[in-house]
Amino acid sequence: MSQSAVLSNSRSRRCILAGEVMIELSEADKDHFRQGVAGDVYNTAVYLKRCLPEGEISLLTALGCDTLSEHMKSVIQHEHVDTSMILSHPNKQPGLYAIHTDDDGERSFQYWRNDSAAKQWVNLWLHENSLLPAVDLIYLSGITLAVLDNNQREQLLYMLCEAREAGAQVAFDPNYRPALWQSADEAALWTERAYQLTDIAFPGIEEHKLLFGHQDGFDAMDALASMGVSEIVCKNGTDHIQILHNETMVSVEVTPVEKVIDTTSAGDGFTGGYLAARLQGKPVRAAAEQAAKVAGIVIQHAGAIVPQALFHQAYN
Repeated sequence: MSQSAVLSNSRSRRCILAGEVMIELSEADKDHFRQGVAGDVYNTAVYLKRCLPEGEISLLTALGCDTLSEHMKSVIQHEHVDTSMILSHPNKQPGLYAIHTDDDGERSFQYWRNDSAAKQWVNLWLHENSLLPAVDLIYLSGITLAVLDNNQREQLLYMLCEAREAGAQVAFDPNYRPALWQSADEAALWTERAYQLTDIAFPGIEEHKLLFGHQDGFDAMDALASMGVSEIVCKNGTDHIQILHNETMVSVEVTPVEKVIDTTSAGDGFTGGYLAARLQGKPVRAAAEQAAKVAGIVIQHAGAIVPQALFHQAYN
């Protein structure tokens, strides 16, 4: 059975989303911040689960043994995301970030994550395991790679290679954040190595310009197709979505949202919505339309995670 057939088969839907989860502080008003739980891979896990309620969605990361970490686990469980693969570091705590949003909904961030537990999750996993469990899909991002040291990156890529050999698909979003890398060259190196193990990729045009000098989605798609990526979903902000799937190009128009409140996690919501649709066996065009709908809901609310009731009211 081909890798593509595995993803579209609705028989089983077990997914691992590997990366970072943090405490989020978002502006409630000019004098107060609202505390939440967020992080690119976690955000994707939440929206994937909301769009695929029958799926088993597991978060693979590390938190501490402190009260705040336990609270974070309870929040994650409230989203019906499996926490059995969340590892506990004996003497490190979660990372934290604060969001500042301007009048147009664009964001700026401050981070406190340099010594977080999530930076050691691969080492913690390998202390008691050698490989990842058998699943249908593994998702990670460039931030997943960026917060790890080189040895852990190597170990993670090895585990992904073994997982693919066992039948899992790998989905990857480069999600390039310059501040997390020593240089653009370092980021490009590890991003390319991840792409070489990827079945479904979510490249952004702007980050590909920075990392690889690609001028448009076609350049990015050509490069990724040459690496063996079979499904490429090229994002270009509010512009149309370009998808190359098994050598067939699909273009999907995006309807702009009238009022943008906060663009935080719009891309993560898009990815979660897309993967949910593909796991349900929907074609790529329908998956992109669903993904755009989810992203449109996300950007009309403050913070990374839209409250469950509001999301389902808009989504259903």
